[in-house]
Parts: sequence; structure tokens; C-alpha cells
Amino acid sequence: MKKFAATLSLILICGLCRAALPTNDDFNASTENTTNWAPDEVAGHGVLTLVNQHLQYRVNGAPTDLDQSVRPWIASLGPYTSDWEVQIDTLNTAVATATNQQIGTGIVIDGEAANLTNEILAIQFSGASAPNTPLVGFAGRMGTATNGIFVSQLGTITPANGAVRITFNSTTKVVTLFFDADHSDGYSWTQFGSFGINGSGGADANQSWGLTDSSQLAVRIYGYSSGVAVSNNEVALDNFTTTGLAAPILPHDLSVVSITVPKTINLSSRIPSVTKKAVVTIQNLGPLTEHITEDILTNLVDFELTSLAPSTCPAPVPVLVLPTRFPIKLSPKRTLRLSYNITFNCANNPGKGTNDFSYAATVHAEAIDGNPDTNPNNDDCPRNPSGTDKGCGNRNPDRTLGADIFTDVIMK
Repeated sequence: MKKFAATLSLILICGLCRAALPTNDDFNASTENTTNWAPDEVAGHGVLTLVNQHLQYRVNGAPTDLDQSVRPWIASLGPYTSDWEVQIDTLNTAVATATNQQIGTGIVIDGEAANLTNEILAIQFSGASAPNTPLVGFAGRMGTATNGIFVSQLGTITPANGAVRITFNSTTKVVTLFFDADHSDGYSWTQFGSFGINGSGGADANQSWGLTDSSQLAVRIYGYSSGVAVSNNEVALDNFTTTGLAAPILPHDLSVVSITVPKTINLSSRIPSVTKKAVVTIQNLGPLTEHITEDILTNLVDFELTSLAPSTCPAPVPVLVLPTRFPIKLSPKRTLRLSYNITFNCANNPGKGTNDFSYAATVHAEAIDGNPDTNPNNDDCPRNPSGTDKGCGNRNPDRTLGADIFTDVIMK
């Protein structure tokens, strides 16, 4: 269970569909929207429930050290290469009276490349660092609950109609936190935190989350409490709004695992041209079953020959042999053999023992739906081994894969 609740000592000191993406939820429905939101991630007795046209947080049972309910927004994600923002109205009238009690509600974002171990949150907060000394206001954090950098505006603000907002600047890679203590006459935002997620740029803290241009950031809303009972109508969220989020990138991982070609071609004046078959085998290393149509297949793999010195012959062009049935369903871990016809009618080096042509193949996962391959390191063949990847190609002198692939054309 991920723990978003801040240990502040308390918090003083977390595609195929082309239709328009959902951008908001006013929580006016009578049932939970399971299309836009994933099931709640619950700790202790925390509960999020639709009540009276808002999303209410409460503790359904005896309070524990961490009661929490987190609701992931799955309709869209935050791109790393364009600006975006999210905001939500917050209500937090629960009062912390005992030392180390705290209650918070708001937004948290995660960086996928950090395996969801880094977070930035913006919440409306209530807590106590000593008996009968409650502090209220807004707080934020970069990092985990036990190893984070905190920012806050507490003690001097008594929120009436609260709201929090998180923005992302794709140029600076900086996440900025804002609050509005009373939006009843329109939103007026005050900045209270700034964090860089690419190692620099933030005014309050910086981390390197290891994100790339294909990365997306997850958005969640939540309520949490520690050691305190939270009753109906004390803590709630409303009017969740997004701008600039993008459709989730489907996690494709296709790999070229082998190229099989004729090692030798024999030509003569009597047989001046020979057509032989070559096979490129790809494997689905991703979590999804890939549905490959004819249009996708014709753009899925680049397979080409290179004419070797003295290069007097043009390189033959492989012709893909289309399967008879589509779509092809390529399940995780399964392989797909693509057959090509190659016509040889020329020899750069007519004698035996000198290679005439070499081969290379590249798989393009973006041909499926426009989303890039999540692991481009295994897209090409030949390639040398790396990590758990055995490589692709002929055998090197040390018996590993990765050597060039050749055909020797002999003209008798």
C-alpha cells in the first residue's frame, strides 16, 4: 500500500481511442465513475464516498495511525513534454486536538519512471504538534512521507472554501503548488511550493525522477488522517479539473529476436536470378496483447539489405509476404515470424567466401497506435547483449549474439 500521508512531525516540519478526453468531475453523479477513476487504494478505515454532490472523506471505524483512501485518475495522464495542470476544491473542517493528529485532502502526482516512489502533493491540512494547538492551512511535499521536503502555509489561514492546484512546466520541468483559501468569488491562487523533477529549477527542492519524453505522470486525489476520527461533512473534495493532460500511453515493448537468411546464393548464366525466403522474428515483451492489422503490419518492421564493397550491385529489396488472416493477436511473450521474399540477381564478389550483402531489421511499435516503444534498446537487430537481453544476430567470437548477418552470392 502506498502511503501518501505526510509525517510532518507533523506536516510542519506525495491508444486507440481518439475521442475527446474527459477533463473534469463535479462529483454530482449518484454512482462512482469507474471509467475515469480506478478503484480506491485504501489504508486503515479511510473511505471516499459520493455524498450530496461532492466526494466525502471519513473514517469508517476506530481511527488508526494511517487511515487513507486514494483515488487514481485514469482517464488521462500528465505528459512530460507539454504543460498541464490539475486542481480541486477542498473542504477540511476536522479539528486536530491531540499531539500528532492530522487530517489532509487534496492532489498527489507521481512520476512513473520512479516506480511511484516519488510524489508531489498539495493538500488542505489540519494538524497539531502539541495538545490543543491546532494548525490549519495548506501543505505540500516532494518525496515520500518518511523522506520528503515539505512546504506549508499554516496557522495564519483559516480556509473557508479551499482549493489546491498543481501545474507542470514542460520547459523547466518544474511542478508548482498553489492554494486558494476562499474561491467563493472566483479563484485567486497563491503559490506556496516549487519543485524540480529533472534535478533543477525548483525553488524549494529538486530531484531527478529519471523521466523521458515518453513518460507520463499519474494524478490522484485523496483524503487521509492519523489518529483522529473524521465524521460526515467534515472533509470533502469537489470540482476536479484538468488542463493539458493526455491519453495514457499504452506500454508497447516489441523486440527483434532473430533474422534468418540464406547464407549462400548460387547464380549462373543458366540461373541468373534466385528468389529466397528470409524471416524476421519479433517478440511481444510488453504487458498488452497487440492487435496487428494489415496496415499496421506493413509499417511495423523495417527490413533491409546493404550492398557490401565494392557495392557494384544494388541491394535487393525484401518483399513482405502478408498473412492470410487479420488481425493478428500477439499475446505477451509470444513471437511473430514475418516472411520476406528476396530476389538475388547480382554478386559484388562473384567468388565463394566473400560476403555480398548484410541485413538489418528494426521494429516500430509506434505503428500500432502512435505510442513509442517503452524499451527501444531491443528494437534493432543486429545488437549485442545487454542486461537480460540476449542480443540478436549471428554469433560473436565469444559465442554471444550480435554479429552481422550476411549472404554470400556466388556467380559460377
